[in-house]
Amino acid sequence: MTTTSDTLDALRYPIGRFVVPEKISAEETEKHIEEIAAAPAALRAAVKGLSEARLGQPYRPGGWTLRQVAAHLQDGHPSAYHRVTPRLPQAEPQLAPSMENRGREPRAREG
Repeated sequence: MTTTSDTLDALRYPIGRFVVPEKISAEETEKHIEEIAAAPAALRAAVKGLSEARLGQPYRPGGWTLRQVAAHLQDGHPSAYHRVTPRLPQAEPQLAPSMENRGREPRAREG
């Protein structure tokens, strides 16, 4: 099977690439806060009952396994919270770019 760049992009960005909006309304901010609060439970529900084989399956060719993606989200969620929270009182909050460890595989969680 030949995988094209477009196919890989569709797998890598299933809902499309992120586009930074010019303005975000108070209603949108509230919606985003609710989504962030719901994310841990949604992740638990998404992986509940998956077999070891399914958790070890990459979600796209050359991509991380489902277990690695879940571990990455679990690690990143609190980190993002701690990066964002101190800036919320600012009128125009600016986040410094995060330092990503390119090529580093996330830790697999036990149990």
